[in-house]
Amino acid sequence: MVKVIIATLLGGVWVFAWGFLAWTVLPLHKSAMHTLPDEAAMVRALEAQPGPLQHGVYYLPAMPEKMDWNMESPEAKAYGEKYKNGPVAMFQVKMDGLDPEMRQEMLRGAGISLGFALLVAIAVAAAGAGSFPRRWIVAFICSAGGMSVNDLMMWNWMYGPWDFTQANLIDHAVTAVVLATIMAGILRPRGAMEDAEGPGALVSDSDDAAPAGGASAGPGPGGGSSSPAR
Repeated sequence: MVKVIIATLLGGVWVFAWGFLAWTVLPLHKSAMHTLPDEAAMVRALEAQPGPLQHGVYYLPAMPEKMDWNMESPEAKAYGEKYKNGPVAMFQVKMDGLDPEMRQEMLRGAGISLGFALLVAIAVAAAGAGSFPRRWIVAFICSAGGMSVNDLMMWNWMYGPWDFTQANLIDHAVTAVVLATIMAGILRPRGAMEDAEGPGALVSDSDDAAPAGGASAGPGPGGGSSSPAR
């Protein structure tokens, strides 16, 4: 349990710190974040909507409430034409703004990073892999897979641009490589023989453990002797 806590703390710090650097200091994501030629016109268009708009995700064009997936009804055909001809958009709106210093977001981000590191640590500990490479592979698959699947789904189903998706995948790969190294280095099972392969990868820490290779104890001077297993 102590090792899991240590791995969670160190892993969470890394996930949070790297995410901050990747989004605010390094140019990794900046090239994929585009700006509108006339931002003021978009703001006016949003403010002119009946309402005010609720905080949420909006689609353009809007799908009919009762969608005919056979595309035979007039509403479905009209939607299909709009979808085919464009523009097509999915965007998030919060009309009342946000705190530019992002205090709450930072605290939530730290908590999310620690929670994610804890899940990976539990997975590695539960796997009980004896060697460092095996623990690293388990941690990498859990972290990289968990972070990347949503980006790939958004790219596939929600017409996410590839440059944005690619930047996120690179970001996640760096996160996973270091996080897996932290987890594999700390979460060594008790009695694990590093770099051992096969059933002998885990051996007991007790003094009377049988020697590797299946040797059996027998009587002899000094309390016993061993003979090779057949």
